[in-house]
Amino acid sequence: MVNSNRKGKRGELEVARTINKKFDSNVRRTPNSGGLSIKGDIIDINPDSPLYNYHFEIKNTQKVLMTKWWKQATDDCRRGKTPVLIFKMNHNWHSVLDFDDFLNTIKEIDDLKKELKETKFKLENRDNAISRLLKNQIAEMKQ
Repeated sequence: MVNSNRKGKRGELEVARTINKKFDSNVRRTPNSGGLSIKGDIIDINPDSPLYNYHFEIKNTQKVLMTKWWKQATDDCRRGKTPVLIFKMNHNWHSVLDFDDFLNTIKEIDDLKKELKETKFKLENRDNAISRLLKNQIAEMKQ
């Protein structure tokens, strides 16, 4: 018989390790798995981390109870944080975000890509202008 507490803890640690590896972060299990004043199963205490503003609820069980789990994730989520439900189904981890949160995340990524593209264009123009100035100065020096 599987101990559900140990199975849950294993799942939380596995998700935390996976996130830490991907983001070079310091996500940890919440003491007592959210049973104290700090809610959520895993947390990142570094306010500079991109994961800091997320509230993670982890489920490692065969029976999927999406409505119940999502209610727990949203009820326990502190103001200013984004609830994320992460669960294992068919040996694979899946995540659930509110649709607006999902769209906002994609929008933010898109805005940052556009900003990066504009910055890159400005830098290329600056570099081209500097290169032209240097060529002109070298040409003048040779005369």
